[in-house]
Amino acid sequence: MAEREKPSISHGWHGRAVIYARYSCEKQREESIIAQVRECHDFAKREHLDVVAEYKDEAVSARTDKRPSFQRMMLDARTQSFDYIIVWKGDRFSRDRGDSAKYKKYLASLKIRVLSVTEANIDGPASILIEGINETYAEFYSAELAEKVERGMGQNVREGKTNGGTRTYGYKTVDGRMVVDPEEAKAVKRAFELYTSLDISTGTLGKLLAAEGYYDQYGKVFSSPVLHHMLRNRRYIGEYSFKGTVNMNALEPIIDEDLLNLAIAKGRKNQRRSGKFNSDNVYLLSGLVFCGCCGSRLNGYTGTRRDGKICRKYACVSQSKKHNCHCPKFDKDTLEDAVYAALLSYLRNKSQIDYVAQVVEKKAKRDNPRLEQIEKEIAGKQKQINNLVDALSRGVLVENH
Repeated sequence: MAEREKPSISHGWHGRAVIYARYSCEKQREESIIAQVRECHDFAKREHLDVVAEYKDEAVSARTDKRPSFQRMMLDARTQSFDYIIVWKGDRFSRDRGDSAKYKKYLASLKIRVLSVTEANIDGPASILIEGINETYAEFYSAELAEKVERGMGQNVREGKTNGGTRTYGYKTVDGRMVVDPEEAKAVKRAFELYTSLDISTGTLGKLLAAEGYYDQYGKVFSSPVLHHMLRNRRYIGEYSFKGTVNMNALEPIIDEDLLNLAIAKGRKNQRRSGKFNSDNVYLLSGLVFCGCCGSRLNGYTGTRRDGKICRKYACVSQSKKHNCHCPKFDKDTLEDAVYAALLSYLRNKSQIDYVAQVVEKKAKRDNPRLEQIEKEIAGKQKQINNLVDALSRGVLVENH
């Protein structure tokens, strides 16, 4: 590929560009993305750049690089299908100086430049200083904002005010404070009573509560994850906390601490028992094989026959949940042995092994853009080690000057 012309301060840019837009949760909405993209398009038009793609991350902080669209853009950069990345402002790209430097260095190796709509795009040594100042300020602003938010939420706890977010079942918000919801509190009490007095799982508990007329806030049967969280939630004993700040006078208790501790101990016991059971009954193909009738996944299924003998099978998800598939259940050992035999036969062929290795290698390199660079660095270090070992074996004295 021919070397691209270096952009000058006269804005002599040309080529293909992509737009990257992002907003976090701090007083921003989806409209923020729309406005950013619009201004980026206007910028591209003024600078005679051809926009070939858009990447958008919604409600994601730039303090992390774990942003789906951002990572997809970085992967696409390897194809060198664009020359510039246009952002509304530098902090849309990243608010972490380390991440910003790492990814811009990577992009520079591909001759791809990041351009800002609202900030100066300067060439030459001065650009290092300007970008450094902008990135430092963005990281400072982000850290300061996080500190202010945490401080404010801690103060809310001290004053007994709600911090928003998902409502705790059993309480309702009145004038910015959490007060007991009488009807939901009955369900909470009953859940703790049933769970601690009977030898049952959270799945069975949800069904028992439904049979007595108790449902979750959406009118549905309590799910196991919801009950698991409920049965260890210290708010039900009146404890309101946030990152070390605790207020024991903000909430009216629904249960006493002894009952909570009993439920927590019971949950740990059930978890250990469940783990032991599952370890003895691992379904190796669960979710990996598909029904030949309807195409749904086959999952592991353990049942008890009339004679009391335990049977282990793979069952079609559509059959077990929707009852609209007539595919029979498959014996666990028979199916796993058949798949094992097929795989063994497949992998005995050297060409097939080579093919699998190539696929795995391609996926690894695609998932990690720096893999090739790391491999080269390792090869270079290994060469240095080999040279040193060779020199020592020949009695050559190696000195540091």
